[in-house]
Amino acid sequence: MISLLLVLPAFGLMFLSDHLKLAGRRKQGKALFLSGITVLAAAGVTAAVNGPRFQAAPLLKTFFLLLALVSAALEYAALFSALPAGDTYLRGDRPERLVESGMYALCRHPGALWFPLFSLSLALGAANWALLAAAGLASSLNLLYVWYQDREVFPKTIPGYEEYRKSTPFLIPTARSISRAVGKETKKQDRQ
Repeated sequence: MISLLLVLPAFGLMFLSDHLKLAGRRKQGKALFLSGITVLAAAGVTAAVNGPRFQAAPLLKTFFLLLALVSAALEYAALFSALPAGDTYLRGDRPERLVESGMYALCRHPGALWFPLFSLSLALGAANWALLAAAGLASSLNLLYVWYQDREVFPKTIPGYEEYRKSTPFLIPTARSISRAVGKETKKQDRQ
């Protein structure tokens, strides 16, 4: 139960972080975003340690744990390899730059594509009810969060984002976006 209660303020901090970025307070916004991620991680750890377990076949648990590992690698690639982590998450003095190749040609929010797969697979692999509930809530709130970013935040903070929205799907890849993602090498944000 505590883990569910932690998920809510985690996303509250992330929404507030974007509000600050829109107000021109990037540095404070990035600090709040990192705080939100920290609280979300605490929710996951709390659920994993304290949550009640359910019965699952060992082979099924192994499958879901392997799926969680693969999706965690994809999540990492989307959030930290395709984007320079320092500029994106730490330095408040740099404006956002559009990335539209690699995973960001696949869909506009690849992190939100892999997060539910990771968190729900981990919960099923761990056979943990509390982690499953927290993962479901976090995945739902994350979808709302990226929708807000896509409609309100990024068009105002990332030059060229409106055109990018016209050429790249929001979350569910298409045959065209998959071929674009596979056919091009990921370009990191410009470092200026």
